[in-house]
Amino acid sequence: MGIGMTLIISTILILGNTYIMGIFTSDCNVIRIGCQIINITFPFYFLYSLFECMSCEIRGKGNANIPMFITIFSFCFVRITFLEILIKNCYDVKIIALVYPLSWSVAVII
Repeated sequence: MGIGMTLIISTILILGNTYIMGIFTSDCNVIRIGCQIINITFPFYFLYSLFECMSCEIRGKGNANIPMFITIFSFCFVRITFLEILIKNCYDVKIIALVYPLSWSVAVII
């Protein structure tokens, strides 16, 4: 259900990104950058939903340490490492947005 709802909501937000960003600001540059971030991250948001479901299942079985270490590794160490590597070659908001789906992927794989 979580993945299904995430896919539905992500699709709606991707299709209406300009309008939705316009609710929060009238600055064209902010809307443009926000739409870029939405278009890069939202198609992969189902990975985050999948990770959270798996993480909660492990916690429910009585082990909170494994999800905690995976989260710290994936969302802190991997993100910072990817940012360090990618930003040196290309300083762009698209690179920053791309790091989120990469770290979600790592977390799901682990």
